[in-house]
Amino acid sequence: MKRIGTTAILLIVCIALLSSCSAFFNGGEKERIPTIEEGVLAVGMETGYAPMAYYDRDRKLVGFDVELAAALAEEMNLELKLVDKIWDEIFFDLNENKYDIVISAVSRTDDREEAYALSSPYLNNTTIIIAPVEKGINDISHLERKNVGVQMSSAQDETMGRFVADRLDINLIQYERIDSVFKALKEGEVDAVCIDSIVMAYYLGEDASQYKTIWESEEKEPCCIVFNKDKPQLKEKVEEALASLRSKGVLSDLAVKYFKTATILG
Repeated sequence: MKRIGTTAILLIVCIALLSSCSAFFNGGEKERIPTIEEGVLAVGMETGYAPMAYYDRDRKLVGFDVELAAALAEEMNLELKLVDKIWDEIFFDLNENKYDIVISAVSRTDDREEAYALSSPYLNNTTIIIAPVEKGINDISHLERKNVGVQMSSAQDETMGRFVADRLDINLIQYERIDSVFKALKEGEVDAVCIDSIVMAYYLGEDASQYKTIWESEEKEPCCIVFNKDKPQLKEKVEEALASLRSKGVLSDLAVKYFKTATILG
């Protein structure tokens, strides 16, 4: 009877172990998300780009993209690691696997679609050119032989490059960071700037009435999260998390917080 009792106990233990294994392989444990560092979502981001990512008066990093990255990491049960990069280097370091993804108001362009995998859009954006009212610049033709500021390697840099290629005589001045572009505009170093519509109101602030839009792209430039093309599983998981945040109203709450409207969402 003692041997029979021991055998029965062993059988129960084996059944329990098999059930545990079955639960693991059937999703009882969360599937490992293929990030560079296990359990960590590393995000490349330019932090001098308000209202997407910037330091507030208390030197706290805030912004739409900052909160989006944090919400995605939480949704995916990962720790968030933000890596601050200047825009001109942000894609180079993505290629070098310095981080998993880029969240930095990246506009969808043909070149980027060819080189990278892009998420579904999370914001709609438009390229505009603004100039001080006092300059008397009313349209593109008035930019002849004028200084125009732009952030280097941005979609707006490409836009101005096309204008120059179309024989518009513009002195294009490139800056590494977007705050430098606006500083140059306010200090009179440039006559106009080509920028994202999503950042214009923030940087102009109370001085907005002193500037006017002289050109606006007819096409929307949706903002997307960027992945290396060899990371399809990671892209799938991020897309799932992004869709979940959208359905929960997290994206619309962020849009109202930073843009005063949710109509800008992609």
